[in-house]
Amino acid sequence: MNSKKVGKKYKYIDHLSDIGIEFYGKKLEELFENAAVGMFSIMCDLELVKPQEKRNIKISQKGSCYEDLLVLWLERLLYLYEVDDVLFSEFKVCGVHKRAGILR
Repeated sequence: MNSKKVGKKYKYIDHLSDIGIEFYGKKLEELFENAAVGMFSIMCDLELVKPQEKRNIKISQKGSCYEDLLVLWLERLLYLYEVDDVLFSEFKVCGVHKRAGILR
């Protein structure tokens, strides 16, 4: 692991027509959490978002690889943001299981 990345959750990277996020984690769960933090930090200043409710989100798709589960995770969070008008500022991923295709 690059010593510059230790303790860092994410960084913004240039993209042709948008912005990209490079995210880090010591464990897979931390990687998924930091991806969500990075995505929501583009939309707002997360320091101003106070947690008011807790939601349990389970992503499940048989035969999914980690990359697919990550995309499904971020899509679900965006869906909740757009449909329920909710901003998330803290994330806790309890487990990622590739064989079963489950994220909790």
